[in-house]
Amino acid sequence: NNSNNSNTSSNNINIGGNNILQSKGKVSISCITAHGEHSYYLCGSNSGDIIVKHVGHSQETHHYNSVIDSSLASHWSINQHQTSQITQIKFNEQGVRFGACYKSGLVCLWRFDTSSAAIKIYETIYPHKHCQDFAFLNSGSILATIGSTHHNHDHNIGLWDTLLPSTRSQIASVSCHGGGSECLSFSPRNQVFILFFKYFF
Repeated sequence: NNSNNSNTSSNNINIGGNNILQSKGKVSISCITAHGEHSYYLCGSNSGDIIVKHVGHSQETHHYNSVIDSSLASHWSINQHQTSQITQIKFNEQGVRFGACYKSGLVCLWRFDTSSAAIKIYETIYPHKHCQDFAFLNSGSILATIGSTHHNHDHNIGLWDTLLPSTRSQIASVSCHGGGSECLSFSPRNQVFILFFKYFF
């Protein structure tokens, strides 16, 4: 579930009759996703912040760190502090981890618990110049991503093994459509990708 609502200190997001988000100051929410079993929501913002909300409660229950490893930032020549818009945020099928993709092209992963270690990113990949969407495959260690490419080829879909080092985790890349794809979903039952396109010819 996504939301493009912009929120200030006087606005809430209402889902199922419950006000689940009351922002402190000015926060512009770019996307929301719900946990599959528990009454929690993740909210991704235009500023790169990720907060956890509980249905019926106005205060955030948890705040996740969006600072990537300094060595990876140096390797990719990007800012260590991710302050760009989050374009999509999702839980894996089991609900034990989640990821966010950024307009800057990064995809970052966290474990979904409240330990001090969990608030830090445990895996980062840099699949695209601009990343539109991603999906967890099966157990969640393999990711699929869509977005505009870094290079002068049209491979706008990538597959990534997060158990490999971040700088060499890509295991496949393909091109899907001349106009690119806006959204990506994965069907575990059928083991297929579902792509949604902005333009049709």
